Amino acid sequence: MSTEKFKTFNLNEVISFYKVDEPFGALSNMSGKYFHLHVNDYLIRSSEALYQSLRFTSHPEIQKEVILNKSPKGSKMIAKKYRAQYTRADFDEIKLEIMFWCLKVKLCAHPLAFGSLLEKTGDKEIVEISNSDRFWGCVREKGNDNIVIGENNLGELLMKLRQYYRDNKGKMTLLKVAPLDVVDFNLLGEQIREVRNVG
Repeated sequence: MSTEKFKTFNLNEVISFYKVDEPFGALSNMSGKYFHLHVNDYLIRSSEALYQSLRFTSHPEIQKEVILNKSPKGSKMIAKKYRAQYTRADFDEIKLEIMFWCLKVKLCAHPLAFGSLLEKTGDKEIVEISNSDRFWGCVREKGNDNIVIGENNLGELLMKLRQYYRDNKGKMTLLKVAPLDVVDFNLLGEQIREVRNVG
């Protein structure tokens, strides 16, 4: 991985999250307990499960296994088994777009709870702390637990989502998410339709 895109953050100056039970832990894709989603009328227990399932848009049987697992971490582990062989060929090119779509779906399903959490971050940078993932998050620097380094792409997308929420707060726009305009954007053998808040 190239270090050119790495950024350095002081945790005293940002909003960060590592575990789901922390004050801002619900920003994590692993926060499935209160953030269930509905896509094409299917229940999906977390944004992590949704994101992982979209690796395998030509393999509904794998998607089903990912989605039916009851924990976000379990969904990720199932996806890990299959990703080398069955991940869609263009996934690396579109994974940021897919992740942002998943975050918008989470906001659509929970505009008050998730939206208010985004608002509580103020104008601070949002940083995901990881043990090893420097693409989506940042890793603590050895010898200084207050410094983290990485690309922080999930944090960047959450800040983009925060602005989207502010721009559309109180509007019906937040209560629907159009499907991505990408080839083979399917879930369980069906083309993904517009996602709507089901209340």
